[in-house]
Amino acid sequence: MFRYQNKALIFLFSILILLLSSCAEMDSSSNTNRLKLSEDTYKTSLRWGEWMSLMQLQKNNPKDSQSDFEPVSAKYLDHLNHFQITQTAIISSAMDDNEQFAKTIFLIEYHYDDSSKVIKTHHTIDWWYHEESNTWYTENLLPEEFNMKELKTFKLSPKRF
Repeated sequence: MFRYQNKALIFLFSILILLLSSCAEMDSSSNTNRLKLSEDTYKTSLRWGEWMSLMQLQKNNPKDSQSDFEPVSAKYLDHLNHFQITQTAIISSAMDDNEQFAKTIFLIEYHYDDSSKVIKTHHTIDWWYHEESNTWYTENLLPEEFNMKELKTFKLSPKRF
């Protein structure tokens, strides 16, 4: 009986050591972990059509004088509701040496409400780190394929049978 108790204690001690060593490596305040959190938020919000949550990740970079995006209109949000995202996946993610900029490439599969044809697209997100809020933001939030197209109207002549 002592032999089994001894093995159980060794096993529990080993598990405890593994847990402590893994916790030591997980620094939730590191830029890498914060970037992973922003990527996961982007991926999840996009997948489930949580457009307002997704917009929280968008912000002008104050260090870039050319950055200027306009807030999303209600018409555009309505347009986005016609997309059904079937899958999102991170293909690659890289951060610069200064941990101030990063780039993530996503695979996005989607279809329109009225179609069953699934379209795949690769979308690159350029992230920048905001030190005051300790958060990663982007300026290029959605793929170009999601932009509203000008609707063309065709005048059909009546057919006579």
